[in-house]
Amino acid sequence: MFSYQSNDPQGLPELKFCEAVKVCFKKYVDFTGRARRSEYWSFMVFTGLLALVSRFLDGLLDDWFGIEVLRMLAGYIVLLPSVAVAVRRLHDTGRSGWWMAPVIVMFLVTLVVTDCFDAHVRDEIMLIYMFYSLVLMVFFLQDSRHGENQYGPSPKYP
Repeated sequence: MFSYQSNDPQGLPELKFCEAVKVCFKKYVDFTGRARRSEYWSFMVFTGLLALVSRFLDGLLDDWFGIEVLRMLAGYIVLLPSVAVAVRRLHDTGRSGWWMAPVIVMFLVTLVVTDCFDAHVRDEIMLIYMFYSLVLMVFFLQDSRHGENQYGPSPKYP
């Protein structure tokens, strides 16, 4: 189905970058199953590159539109697959996808009602958000759990 590059003698080889991105878009809103580190981090690198390119292009188009149209569009396109691959990555480490809920809630709160808070409250929300994001990053960096778990078979260790 997909070709792999071999980096791990203990498990199946990692997905190549482009194939990992394709998998994430094929599973656009699939919050079930498991995702390996290579799939998750490849998609995160892709979204970062997409953000850089769209920001650059918006800079060129700023005189015409006055808003960052391409960056907003790119963000909306990768929002759901980013959350879905993060949930599948958590599943791969044996954790519930509900670990993503506080990040989503904090993001929406700061996005929607940021003007309702004074600077001190916004700073506290951002500190909590950053701390919790670091906790999630530790989870995302952990190796796959061996064998099958409640979320399905291991994509790394058959």
